[in-house]
Amino acid sequence: MGARVSIFQFRVSDFSFMEGRIMTALIQDVRYSLRMLARNPGFTAVAVLTLALGMGANTAIFSVVYAVLLRPLPYRSPDQLVQVWEADLKSQTSQMPPSYPDFLDWRTQNHVFESIAAYDWARFTLTGPKESAHVEGLVVSADLFSLLGVQPALGRLFLPEEDQPGHHAVILSHDLWQQRFNADPGVVGQTVRITRMPFVVVGVMPASFEFPIQAQPTEVWVARGVYSETANRSSHYFGVIARLRPQVTLEQARAEMSTIAARLAKEYPSSNKDLTVKLVPEHEQLVGGVRTAVLILFGAVVLVLLIACANVANLLLARATRRGGEIAVRAALGAGPRRIVRQLLTESLLLSGLSGALGLFLAWWGTSWLARLGPQDTPRLSEIGIDGHVLAFTLATIVVTGVVFGLAPAVRIARSKLFESLKTGIGASGHGSRRHRLRAALVVSEVALTLILLSGAGLLINSLYRLASVNPGFNPRGVLTFAVDLSDMEYTPAQAVTRWNELLERIRHAPGVVNAAVDTSIPLSGIEVMYVGFQIEGQTTSDWNTAAFSIVSPDFFRTLSIPILAGRDFTPADDSKAPPVVIISESLARRSFPGQSALGKRIKSGYNARNEIPMRQVIGVVADIRRDSLADTPPPAFYLPVSQLPEGSMRFLMRSANPPSGSVDSIRSAVWSVNRSLPVYDIKTLDQYLGLALAQQRFNALLLGLFAGLAVVLSAVGLYGVVSYSVGQRMYEFGLRMALGAEGVDVLRMALGEGLILVLIGLGLGLAGALGLTRFLSSLLYGVKSTDPVTFAIVSAVLAGVTLFACYIPARRAAKVHPMQALRYE
Repeated sequence: MGARVSIFQFRVSDFSFMEGRIMTALIQDVRYSLRMLARNPGFTAVAVLTLALGMGANTAIFSVVYAVLLRPLPYRSPDQLVQVWEADLKSQTSQMPPSYPDFLDWRTQNHVFESIAAYDWARFTLTGPKESAHVEGLVVSADLFSLLGVQPALGRLFLPEEDQPGHHAVILSHDLWQQRFNADPGVVGQTVRITRMPFVVVGVMPASFEFPIQAQPTEVWVARGVYSETANRSSHYFGVIARLRPQVTLEQARAEMSTIAARLAKEYPSSNKDLTVKLVPEHEQLVGGVRTAVLILFGAVVLVLLIACANVANLLLARATRRGGEIAVRAALGAGPRRIVRQLLTESLLLSGLSGALGLFLAWWGTSWLARLGPQDTPRLSEIGIDGHVLAFTLATIVVTGVVFGLAPAVRIARSKLFESLKTGIGASGHGSRRHRLRAALVVSEVALTLILLSGAGLLINSLYRLASVNPGFNPRGVLTFAVDLSDMEYTPAQAVTRWNELLERIRHAPGVVNAAVDTSIPLSGIEVMYVGFQIEGQTTSDWNTAAFSIVSPDFFRTLSIPILAGRDFTPADDSKAPPVVIISESLARRSFPGQSALGKRIKSGYNARNEIPMRQVIGVVADIRRDSLADTPPPAFYLPVSQLPEGSMRFLMRSANPPSGSVDSIRSAVWSVNRSLPVYDIKTLDQYLGLALAQQRFNALLLGLFAGLAVVLSAVGLYGVVSYSVGQRMYEFGLRMALGAEGVDVLRMALGEGLILVLIGLGLGLAGALGLTRFLSSLLYGVKSTDPVTFAIVSAVLAGVTLFACYIPARRAAKVHPMQALRYE
């Protein structure tokens, strides 16, 4: 027993001794590496800065990848949540909001959802302890919050009975509770007025809660019972979210919901014919629109980091040439190849660590820049930042990068003929040519990767130019838009029409105003367009189609310079006493009345606040406009006059002869001259909305262009280094040739030749890679193919020009050297 104990103690002590030796050797390696880096401050600064740029860019973009694509949604079991849409098979509409009656049928007939809830976007006017204010909100079914698995910070959630008409309950967001109610915990149970109705505050949500996750945060959630009427099946404007049962797959749920949709289509052919159900995972619904762009940007910065690693590896190889004698002496004194490789890897890891620290600072600055300048509709943009996951990624990047750029030079040195280097001196080793070939290969890879980045950036810039040149169908120049809400005023429909007309009249008389009109939505504003079913007179009850829908005032088309192709505009005479009328878009006329005039035809829409659906006579046909996106085909649309169907909240469009931004004060004065308590909000020019419509494409092109520009600089520096090294090695040869009668131009051509060969090989490999990789950009492009030859030719010429200039500088220096000076190199 004692012997066994002593052996065990010996083994433990032996292990401790070995561990101590390893730590001592490691400390020695680190100290020696620090001395070597400090002895060469120029090399160290260039290498650290080069790597820091690549690592900082990677860390910053990874913070976006994690926040937007990888971070789980802040709800219970978020992978079980799905968004439920309807899709029109006949018109091939990819997805549209369902109607509320369809939602009720889904709720009662399905066996695949644990729960299912509906919500509707709404804008409210809140009156309380402060002045009236516009607030963003949702009207939700009572089980929404329990479906998400969240609890309020104060109070309670909605009760099932509050889904029924007559119940007015509201839950406040944490920010609204703090700003409007001074964080008073006694607000729960109090009554507040929202859009002229009394609501009981039943709860306050936590500060971290957000639903839906969007650029404009939701401030109030109102129980469904506020709606006293039953929505029409042809009115599609409800969002629906569901939670799958634990053992149900997405495919099983899709199959059952398609069966339910087919059943409803047979039961309600007038509204549900050709409608099916589409299920999208909630996370995919949130980030699907930006996933490709974010991953492409992340791939781009990885390429930049690889180029930076190749550049630093080239620097280390050049430095290793000068350190040949030092390494040989260490080998002669007993250092084996493993010991030398370990020492060199320690230097590269230390260099990578210093670069990572600087890169982390650059990433911290970069994430704040991304959050500021990124498209505001990017989901979870506010969550971008440096956290534990990002720090772990940075640490892994430091280790991998240090090994990647340090391993090749270390192995090359360890395998070199060290004693020959000791005897012949620096630069004379027979392995110099092999080392030079490795450096040349690294430069070729840099040029190839840079061309791939440049090709992607060129395609995105070309696409952005074409998209910005698209005619939206209206003239945005000089048009100011803003919203006014009358919902809090107790107006009858006739009184609301009078108020809208009075507001329009006051605004038209404001200084510099040329035309003014109202609309329920602003084209390209990002506000979801309402799609409504309509039916042509004479068709069967099952023949319903869908189209974009707006309520507008007379002069709307003149204000936006939308051409009236046939018929007339609305007039003040088209009021509630006049026959119901409608104006339709060119594409709707072409689809619904092919080969004939649409004027005089009659249609009825599925939208009416009082469930009255009269036949409306077509009095005009107008040109198509782009509503959701510049890249999308203009949808069929129809317009109803505000005098026949007034809304509580409308958006004003005002064309001014003066700069629109200078009209804000006069507009507020004009509105408040009618009623001082009317909230005026969302004040923007149409040009600003147009800029927002291009924001994502512009941001993608900007970032990829920056990364490509950085890659061009790194490639040029790398090529310059290789050619400079080659010229230095051949200086004796050049001097001898010039002494024998060669001209400077001959030397210049010889020196440039090697660089030209590297550039051409890199361009060839880069073009092959670009043709294969840029296809992933297809979904981000507009009006240009991912294999556009013009773009490839331009970026290849640009890269060739820059890199050849980098070759020309050292070659020109060789061509101008005096023969006797050159002969001294030997």
